[in-house]
Amino acid sequence: MQSSPQLRFKGLSAQLTAAHFSQAAKPLLDLPQASVSGVDFDLAAQRAQVAQVALNGGEIHASRSADSVIDWQQALAAPATSPTTTQSATPTRTGKPFVFNIGNVQLHD
Repeated sequence: MQSSPQLRFKGLSAQLTAAHFSQAAKPLLDLPQASVSGVDFDLAAQRAQVAQVALNGGEIHASRSADSVIDWQQALAAPATSPTTTQSATPTRTGKPFVFNIGNVQLHD
């Protein structure tokens, strides 16, 4: 008998302060405060629910190069794999998709 992974939580809240994200000393994201509340997560059911997301006073910086590449694309790109690594070109999907719902998003200056 094979068991499925189990991870569940209900009513989780989290707060993040002073988040800064940059690439090559160039700021991409400055977020003084972010919070999430009412987070319910069930890995076996492949479901996550977030009641509220609040972002306070953030700034996003983005620019496009001459070859039309957005700097965020470079910052978030997957690391290159070595030539000896064999991986499938497309991931294999099995079962139902993971469902992620957000109830309310608040953006403040």
